[in-house]
Amino acid sequence: LIVNCEELQVKVLGTQFNVAAYPENGFVEVVLERGVVNLLNREVKSFSYKLKPGELAKFDKTNQKLTVSNVNTAKFTSWKEGILNIYDQPLEDVVKRLETRYNQKFILDKEVKDFRYTFTIKNESLGEIIQLMERITPIKAIQKGDIIVLKSVN
Repeated sequence: LIVNCEELQVKVLGTQFNVAAYPENGFVEVVLERGVVNLLNREVKSFSYKLKPGELAKFDKTNQKLTVSNVNTAKFTSWKEGILNIYDQPLEDVVKRLETRYNQKFILDKEVKDFRYTFTIKNESLGEIIQLMERITPIKAIQKGDIIVLKSVN
């Protein structure tokens, strides 16, 4: 089995893994729980990396660089149980995940896009998540039609 992303191919060699490859993101993430996957760059045929269990590979689409780190894989695969883990992510990335989960469009002021968040979503409503974010960072959510605008309160 081969999972094809824009710039990266993930060759599955009997395993359990997660691939996050959204076109609007500047990166592709692959997390390996168990088994083996081989990462291949579709443009650079000589590129190959064999991911080990417990590793996160993050491929930057812009500069074509791969970084690998050891992680708690449950934080990346818990979506299968309806749990969304946000770990030290900028608001710009957080809202992309919220847009997917809640089918809600966001617009961010540039002053707030780099605020970082760590939290877990289980059954919370979008309103509860926004209230939490407003409590832990200086942002204000404003509903404008079917879009939520996140602005700085400073």
